Amino acid sequence: MKIKLDKLLAVPSEHEECRWLIEWASTQRFNGWKLSDVLVHVPNGAFHGADRKAGAVVARKLREQGLQAGVFDYILPVPILRLSCPGLWLEMKRTRGGVVSEEQKKFQSRMMQLGWRCEIAKGWVEASTIIQDHLKKWERGA
Repeated sequence: MKIKLDKLLAVPSEHEECRWLIEWASTQRFNGWKLSDVLVHVPNGAFHGADRKAGAVVARKLREQGLQAGVFDYILPVPILRLSCPGLWLEMKRTRGGVVSEEQKKFQSRMMQLGWRCEIAKGWVEASTIIQDHLKKWERGA
């Protein structure tokens, strides 16, 4: 019986994939800046504390300030003017097992209607490829 090696290895968490993406971005340059200074994480799914009551208070305050379910994990506000694209929204998932929620699908649809590029990446390597592709389009004539 053959057992695939990737089945034996633990699948990194989304948190780990995001951390590795930012570590990679901190080694990349874009327009004179570190890419990690331009790639912005949106802490929409942030942990609000172990205490349920305190967590509910924090969640309510964040909703009052505009927190929305489904917002993607990262925004790269680098426009592709020739395509009328204001930038890239990027949702991170694990390499295996990550599920796109209905709220995320709705967010993606809204942003695409507004001209944004919206991508869902399975792991940091796929995310870095998407980002590099977006930046190449910018370089070819923003």
